[in-house]
Amino acid sequence: MIRPCVNCGVNQTHAEDGLCAPCASVAVVRAEAGEPLTLLSDLLRVWCEEEGLPLGCADEMRTTMKQLTLAQRDWLNYYCLLWDATEARS
Repeated sequence: MIRPCVNCGVNQTHAEDGLCAPCASVAVVRAEAGEPLTLLSDLLRVWCEEEGLPLGCADEMRTTMKQLTLAQRDWLNYYCLLWDATEARS
């Protein structure tokens, strides 16, 4: 059964743990990472690879890349919110 990822709620998954591929990749990175912003950077890198997008600044990507799907744009919007909240706590 395909359903939204339990972590990001944007990407679709049918994995038993309920995580989409990018979030599952981050779970592995999280075990090795110490810094939250490093973790978020890794998340963006993995997501861009999986989406076939060039790696760049998420804020710029969501405003300048016209070929993004609605789901990709939503993911970037949530990512930017998470980045800002994490940066404010650092």
